Amino acid sequence: MSEGPVSFGKPLLWLVIIGCAGGGYWAFTHNPYSYDGAGWSVKFPHGWEASSANDASDPSKVFAKGPLPKGDLPEDQAGVGWAKVVYHGTLDWPSFMQRNLPGTATWSQDLDVDYKKAQMFIYEDASVQYLGIAVDRGDAMIFVATGCAKNLFAQYKPIFEKVAMSVRAQR
Repeated sequence: MSEGPVSFGKPLLWLVIIGCAGGGYWAFTHNPYSYDGAGWSVKFPHGWEASSANDASDPSKVFAKGPLPKGDLPEDQAGVGWAKVVYHGTLDWPSFMQRNLPGTATWSQDLDVDYKKAQMFIYEDASVQYLGIAVDRGDAMIFVATGCAKNLFAQYKPIFEKVAMSVRAQR
């Protein structure tokens, strides 16, 4: 009565192929953009681009920009960001961070990122509100900030926090 063992080889092969194709597509459309600086790295959201600011006074400065998820908004939204490295000697946390921001921080919080002392902050300029982080790698402070239009900041704040927590400093 028995006709031998049942083989699930071919159906299982097709399920694995479909799973790999689906996973590859998801990774292609959701993988973050990684930027590697001299002794540090950060992961910006998918679709962003970062490049050197070509600023002779600050060669470490980087500008970033890219799309933000549309969500329930009628049109696509764009985000902006910047990063730079500031070398220091003896460090006085709050005042050093404030001196090196292009605006005045309205909120800040001390925390650890990748086992390094860091301070997350929020500040704004004329039309953009930023969430950023300053990570101390020992000899320098790495600043990374991302933001969008002030009226949309609350909606995209979790994305900006994820970028801030992705900063890695190597020395």
